[in-house]
Amino acid sequence: MRISEGVIWYGRAPLPGVRDRLVLRGARIVEVQAPRAFVDKELSDAGFVVLNYANDETIAHLPDAKLIRRFIDHGLHLAIVCPNALKATVIATVLTPVDSTFSWNDERYVRFIPDFGGVNFDFFIAHRRETPWHNSTITKTSDFESLTESEEILLRRAFQEALEIRLTEVQRGFSGSRVFMAYEKEQRNSVGHWTQPRLVKIGARGSVVREVAAMEKVSPFVPFELRPNLLVAIEGTSRALYTADFVDMSETLLKAAREGRAEAALSNFFNRIMRVWRDCAWEYPLSTKSLAQEAEDLKMFSVDQIKPEYLESQSFVECGYDVNRLWNRLKTIRLPHRVATIHADLHGDNVRIRGDDAILIDLGSLRGTDAVGEGAPICFDVAMLEVALAFQCHGGDGNTGFNQREWSKEISDYYELDRIQSASRRDSDRLSSWMHGPLQRIRAFGIYEQSFPYEYAVALAIGMWRWCKFPVSQLGDVDHGRRVVALKTGARLIEQIMKRHSEHHPESLP
Repeated sequence: MRISEGVIWYGRAPLPGVRDRLVLRGARIVEVQAPRAFVDKELSDAGFVVLNYANDETIAHLPDAKLIRRFIDHGLHLAIVCPNALKATVIATVLTPVDSTFSWNDERYVRFIPDFGGVNFDFFIAHRRETPWHNSTITKTSDFESLTESEEILLRRAFQEALEIRLTEVQRGFSGSRVFMAYEKEQRNSVGHWTQPRLVKIGARGSVVREVAAMEKVSPFVPFELRPNLLVAIEGTSRALYTADFVDMSETLLKAAREGRAEAALSNFFNRIMRVWRDCAWEYPLSTKSLAQEAEDLKMFSVDQIKPEYLESQSFVECGYDVNRLWNRLKTIRLPHRVATIHADLHGDNVRIRGDDAILIDLGSLRGTDAVGEGAPICFDVAMLEVALAFQCHGGDGNTGFNQREWSKEISDYYELDRIQSASRRDSDRLSSWMHGPLQRIRAFGIYEQSFPYEYAVALAIGMWRWCKFPVSQLGDVDHGRRVVALKTGARLIEQIMKRHSEHHPESLP
């Protein structure tokens, strides 16, 4: 068996026997005797970096933090040869300064060995290096901020057979991750045909790793054709990337809803994608925490996350609402509700529509597990989706032609407690033609599954306030105005809920 060709070697030279065994198996040892940089080709052809300590001896030309990050980003495995007693010192003085958040004990990236005997040498033999990728070209097919050096490295590693990668940026999520559509021209294809498009997501390492784990977790519950199926996941020191099947020939739920083409897809979304996933909630014990406390415990929302730019808006200040007082009162409503694993960040851009099918994407915010007492309220998903459709800005909502007062009045009527509890009827000429249909489908589903009469209304109020923890989008004043309306509407709804709760459970209120 052959190991990867390149072994970059720092510190005491390999003993003759070790060198012979490595060379016999195809290794090309590059001993570093002085500080030096490496080009991408050298690193893409290598497989290991060895830091060979002997007792307490230091390495004269230790790679600096930037170079170690490049090693990890390029997929090289770090083999650190040192006595067990020296391991903690090496981690503290050499590795932690590179990135204190990286798991330097993870043997997928770093391996500490006392010597090259027995199983320690077998570790080299078993390692399989990725295909060299240094000669691929990245082409931008839309105007977007260029990728960083580390992001380009991860992208090329994900497309190891590519001669050229063409990228179009699709969106940038609330998490800050970047989403692209990518076409690949493969080296092995002599006629130069392009592959089907892939979804590419690049973001903070922890966020992307969690999303990949979430995709694997929920995949048994979501039909194969209605989810982005994971293809490749690549991790670097600070950034990570995954590729999945791209939902081709699709559009966002927000766009389809505004154009009156989303109602059938929404029904399929709840009855096909969410059905099996959410049916699990009926197998778990009910939770008796308050929904407001659940939101805090799940780190989905807390009242101190509301941005000052909305709280200090004149129109909100004039209403005289005390958000802390209202939030604390909402915590007093402790009625049983169903819990399970939830998406926890449904909005108009992470549900894609293709015909009458709805495809779920972006699972980076997944909350709740199947362990007893560890589930999340299932009403949150439905409520967050409704709030996003009702309050999210759209490209057509620019300052020209947008009547903030008229829209605010429409929303105000739609979010009265009695109207929510009676589902949605077209009893107001002010209801826009696009809003009524989609929200009626969503609300009917949310109310059908609630465990107490105003559970869904509480979830909506939390969803409206959660909308105000995000900064204003590039749409500026229009988006700011909508979020302030969400803050006021949520506050008024909480007051109505508390009044109704006091009528039915007067003993529970302070």
